Amino acid sequence: MQIIDTIPLRHSVRSFLDKPIHPAKAAQLQYVIDGCNRDFGTHIQLVLGDPEVFAKKKPFQNAVNYIALVGSKKRDPQEALGYCGQMLVLKAQAIGLNTCWVAGSYRKGKVKAAIGKGEKLYAVIALGYGENPGKLHKERPMEKRMKAPQPAPDWFLNGMDAAMLAPTALHKQNFVFTLEEDDRVKLKSKGVCKKLNAGILKYHFELGAGKESFQWAK
Repeated sequence: MQIIDTIPLRHSVRSFLDKPIHPAKAAQLQYVIDGCNRDFGTHIQLVLGDPEVFAKKKPFQNAVNYIALVGSKKRDPQEALGYCGQMLVLKAQAIGLNTCWVAGSYRKGKVKAAIGKGEKLYAVIALGYGENPGKLHKERPMEKRMKAPQPAPDWFLNGMDAAMLAPTALHKQNFVFTLEEDDRVKLKSKGVCKKLNAGILKYHFELGAGKESFQWAK
């Protein structure tokens, strides 16, 4: 399955089967993690078989695997962690796993990840074989999430279609993409976890639009 094809299929899942992740699937995720840590300077880690982090946290069930999004305190890595985290979420979907972004409803002090001096845990992604595939949340009108000349080019609309299916904190979709001159695109993300959300949104937009179609505005 192509990664872009996983976008409409992926939904948040919080109840998992009591089934360990197959080593071959874990290896595929670790390969992506290694690439992200090398290219973005993050310290993302895959943790398997840990029942403590989501223990007693409703509505999680059998959530014993997760991706720990760790990065520098000094150099704010949240957008990079959002970008890489969503890359891993869609990779997981492509290999038959389900996921859920978690920024608050977990026992942060129980996370079994290596967090070095000068590093911080920003969020985790629950991971496993879902009891069900999850469900699509209601979207806001796309026209309220974009500013572009009319008619907007197809690549921009394709990017928006993908971005509208991106997970955001509390499902608020509190963002606006603006098409500027010379095929430059500006993203404004607001609200809770806005920097993590920006990374997630940018990854989706790039998949839909094609990275060769535009440049990000500073």
